[in-house]
Amino acid sequence: METGKKISGLLESLKNGSNAACLDRLIELSKNSKLYRSEIDRVLNEFHTGGYEGSKDGYQDLVFDYLNRVLEDGVIEEKEYTNATLLKKIFRIKEGDFYKFRFDEIKQIILKQLFRIYSDNRVDEFEAVHKVQLQGLFDLSYDQMNDFSVEEAKTAIEKGADISDLDIFLKSKD
Repeated sequence: METGKKISGLLESLKNGSNAACLDRLIELSKNSKLYRSEIDRVLNEFHTGGYEGSKDGYQDLVFDYLNRVLEDGVIEEKEYTNATLLKKIFRIKEGDFYKFRFDEIKQIILKQLFRIYSDNRVDEFEAVHKVQLQGLFDLSYDQMNDFSVEEAKTAIEKGADISDLDIFLKSKD
């Protein structure tokens, strides 16, 4: 029951006017320990005439809102990472969905985080872990995350950083 309470609180934090009824139903399922894939799908389909696929953007919005809140302080706590993973499962957000459907938003968020990481011309252990967590939050491949990192790393190198301090893989063209 403790897990249901945690999930209920997480879902409650996502509520706004347009999704409140649907989330209330999911919260009820969670509190009653009935948050199964079939029940989740039934609720999601019930509240959206186009079915799940027709409302996938709205669910991505919910998860993106959560991810933005997580990243406000520049620290991704284990609980926040776990919650994000859970939300992606609940709302059937698969690896590659964010990159495919929300590229510009991801790019903006990641570059903001990378600017902070590279601002002192080195990437310490904490920042390297943060980069890996960012990659996981947005379900990016290593190459996708590295592509985002290249510009910030090049700027740091231009400012005198040693490439071995930057946690980056640069190709010869870079």
